[in-house]
Amino acid sequence: MGESRWFAWCFDHGRLHTFVPTPQHPDGAWCNAAWLKLAGESEAAALADKDRRFGQARFFDELPDETQLQVLRETDPRQAR
Repeated sequence: MGESRWFAWCFDHGRLHTFVPTPQHPDGAWCNAAWLKLAGESEAAALADKDRRFGQARFFDELPDETQLQVLRETDPRQAR
């Protein structure tokens, strides 16, 4: 896979997303749900970052209130595009 792929945890779908830029989606982001970009250039590294930042939470309602606000703040600007 190419250098430009990146990973995000989707709290709506409860799983890791892999985004790869395409002509239709230049930034690679095809999901418009509540996801946050993760650090790491591999699935394993991205999942380690997810676990470090969000623990075992898979879905939005499993996050602490303050983290839910963080997710909302970061996903809100994307809803406008």
